[in-house]
Order: sequence, then C-alpha cells, then structure tokens
Amino acid sequence: MSKFDVTMSSLLSRKKEIEIYNKAIFDKRYTVNFRYVEDLFGELFSLNKIIIKDSYLAFIRESYSVSKQHILLELSSRSKILSKIIGIAFCFIMRFTYYKGDKNESCGGICFLERYDNRFYDELIQLINKKKPETNIRICNDNKVMDVYGKKIGVSFNVKQLSFFFKNIKMVLRVINRLESYQRPIFLKMFRLNVLYQRFYMGMSRFDYIIDSRDNAYLPFQNSLANNNNVKLILIQNGARTDLLMYGYIRCFMFVSWSDIYKKIIVGDIESDSFFSVLPSSMNRMDAAKTKQEYFKKNSKYDFLIVEQLDYPESGAGADYFNHKYMLSRVVSFLIDHPEYKVGYLCRHSRDIKQDNIRYDVLRENDEILLKNNIAIIERKFCEWAIKSSKVTIAINSSTRVEAFMVGNIGFSVSKKMLPYDWIIKILPDEFSSINESQSVFNEKMLSVLNLDTSDINAAMRTQHTMLDVVDEII
Repeated sequence: MSKFDVTMSSLLSRKKEIEIYNKAIFDKRYTVNFRYVEDLFGELFSLNKIIIKDSYLAFIRESYSVSKQHILLELSSRSKILSKIIGIAFCFIMRFTYYKGDKNESCGGICFLERYDNRFYDELIQLINKKKPETNIRICNDNKVMDVYGKKIGVSFNVKQLSFFFKNIKMVLRVINRLESYQRPIFLKMFRLNVLYQRFYMGMSRFDYIIDSRDNAYLPFQNSLANNNNVKLILIQNGARTDLLMYGYIRCFMFVSWSDIYKKIIVGDIESDSFFSVLPSSMNRMDAAKTKQEYFKKNSKYDFLIVEQLDYPESGAGADYFNHKYMLSRVVSFLIDHPEYKVGYLCRHSRDIKQDNIRYDVLRENDEILLKNNIAIIERKFCEWAIKSSKVTIAINSSTRVEAFMVGNIGFSVSKKMLPYDWIIKILPDEFSSINESQSVFNEKMLSVLNLDTSDINAAMRTQHTMLDVVDEII
C-alpha cells in the first residue's frame, strides 16, 4: 500500500467519524417524536423520510445560527407560545403568498442564482450562448429568494386557500406540541426554509434548470422541492472547501466539482444524476494566453509561491492575520539561510486600500518585509500562472493548495494552528502533516518538499471534464 493510500484511508476514516457523530447527535436528540416531523413534511412538501433525515443531519453538520434571523428563530423556538406564532406565520406565507416571475419570461431555459463570486458563470453562459443562442437565460438575485415579503412577493386569497391554511395550522401546532423544547429550533428552521424555497421553485417552474454556486449551503430537501416543480437543480462547487465540516449531504440533479476526489470525501456523500469535475475558472481563465504572456514579462518561475487571503484583526478574522505573520516570518528566516531560492507573494484579496484606512499601515508593513527580503509581489490577476509555474505553493488553510495539486504541483500549509478537519493536510505524508516546529525543522521541510513525490495526489486531484461537457449535458 502506497503512502497516499494510507493517508487517503485516514482521510476517509475521518469523514466516517463525522458522519457517525452526526448520526449519534440525531439519534440522541431528534429520534423521539421524529415520526410526527416526517408525517408533516411528507404531507406538506412531499418529502420522503430519507430526505428529511438527511436534511436534519445537514443541519447538525453546520451552524445555522450565524444570521440575525437564525439567532432570533433559535431563541424564539425555545418558547412553545412563540414557536406556535412562528408556525402560524409561515403557514400564512405558505398559503397566501407566491414568488412572482417576470411577465415577459418565456418557458424553458436556465436560471442562474447570482452570488458574490460565481467562478464558472461567465464561461458557462458564453458556452451556452455559443451552442444555442436562443436559450432563455436569466440571472436571479439570490437575496430575493428568501424574502418573506418584497417586490417579488405577491399575495393571493381565496376560500380554498383559507381552508388549507386552517388545516395546516392544526397540523403544525400538533407537531410543535409534541416536540421537546430542544427539538423545536431545527424543526422551525426547516419548516421556514421549506416554505420559502417551495414558493421560490413554484415561481421558477417555467425554467428547466436552476444553477447555483452556493453548493455548501444547500440542504437535501431543496432538490426534492425543485423536482416537485419540474425544475432540475445544478450545483457548481464554489471554492475548494478544505474543511470537511464545511461540506456535506449534497443532493442535486447535477454536481459540477473541482475534482473527482470530492465524490469520496464529502460528508454524507454526493447523490446526483450527473457528476462532472472541471478545473476552476481561476486556473483556466478565458484570457489565459494573453495573461500568460503578460505574466512572464513581469515575473519568472518561483521555487516557492506564497498565496493567501490577508485578513486584518479589525475585520473579525484576526486569527488568519496572525497566521499570516507567522508564515511570513518562517519563510523570511528560511531565505536568510537559503537565499538561492526564488519566492513570490500573491494576495488574492484586493490591495487597493486608501491611506486613511486602518488596514493601510498593515499592508504597507507587509510589503516592506517582502521587498526587504527579495520576495516578489505578484498581481492577483496572475494567480493562475503563478501557481502553474511555481514548484511549491504555500498557503494558510486555503483552496490555493488544492489548485496547486490539480495542475501537477505541490500545495503546502504553514500555519501556527492547523484546522482539525483540513483534508489537504490529511492526504499529505505524515512528515508534512504539521508545520508548527522549530525553524531548523521548518527549513528541512521546505527543502524536502521541493523533491516530494506527490504524483498520486496529483492524479487523484486531476479533473476529468471541461465546462463544455457540462453544456453538452444540459443543452
């Protein structure tokens, strides 16, 4: 058995541990009275028991109490009276409101849910327009999907709806009465999301496909609700998701991933009719030839490339900032002893910071250290070619390490504290699983990583498809 087989086996064991833990939490807290939840969601939303349970496991996997709405729902659901009021409110929304589409929309086509960073959308839309120009394409603002009310939300009353409204209230209140106080938060969260997403998919049923890149935020029941309204859900992986806890229980018509390895490591598995692995657009830019020519006019090939998202203490991400300082100090000390190696630095966050911004001094201090130690500063638009042309990419808990392996190079972590569920660390040989040692040991590892054989990892991370294959499947 190769070293990679051993480390991959360890990674899959960690994935299994998470699944067992999630199931143990479910069995301990939610099994009692769960049949009432199953009956309600089965009747109201046509969800089968497996999907309902998978959705609960997905809720357990990730924290849904980040937003103000979820915090409010969490606190309110502890009170049975407030829980009933919330339940009645969403019965009203379910029966008397609807999601309005544009009047001039034609049937069929594809709806893209707009996100902050849609890595594949531009390329995908261009390929679709090239293959079938008449395809109906719409970009939908995702922020409107979860609106309780607003311009996109209509209201409708009739006697039949009123009858169903009172019937639904009885059903929901019956379940709330039977649930324990600690069981109500997830129930109400799931009820709320089912109501809002069912309304959205009903309003978007004129489309053949809905494409979304917020893949890790989807819950299994959403695929069922889309199918109930004859819409096929396509999820596109947005980011490498290097933390196992960030990803899981994916259910959709088609999943477009970065690599085939995700089929094995995703907690709760990926269940889809089609699966494609496509190199992310950051590593396969449409203007690649032009960018490559411009890159090598200004830069050379580097032995080590530092790529990270430099955050600052005042931004609420202080831990990443201090990890960055730790990493940079280690690399600088290494270069003092080994000046023969070329090192480049690339920051994926915008460096366009005004002088009156408190972050300005932090950035200037960072650049002074880089320039003083002969570390080249690379523009972030050159990320693709910087990673492809460098032997080793160094990063902090970042997707950049995944991209490095995908193009046949090495991704390396330097951080004062490693994430316990960082799967990139898990697939590296044991001697590279921790970098928090003395400077002399760190120097040895930096030298040895240049000659590290990662061919098994590179093969496992290689993509099998192109975005054109995805287009051929749906057009």
